Amino acid sequence: MLPYDRVADAVFPLVVRISGEEIVLFAERPAVMSSRNVIEGEIVSERSFDGAVDLVIATPAHVRVRITRAAADDLQVAAGVRVWLAMRSRSFRIVG
Repeated sequence: MLPYDRVADAVFPLVVRISGEEIVLFAERPAVMSSRNVIEGEIVSERSFDGAVDLVIATPAHVRVRITRAAADDLQVAAGVRVWLAMRSRSFRIVG
């Protein structure tokens, strides 16, 4: 959900972008949190480099997420693992 003040005069449909570093990943559906943008997905692939891990997660659209190697180890990420993504509405950028 985008903030009303950012879409009040927009022409729909919108194309939005969010940095993969702005997405918070959970191993279980978060019970209570302020973000209303929580999406369930499944890890499709992972690629490690320089202490970080890039993940591709299947949701209604594929989402790329970057997390630290330590976080990936804690979450036990691997292809086929179900995860939940949380995104703050202020992190979205309208690109078209």
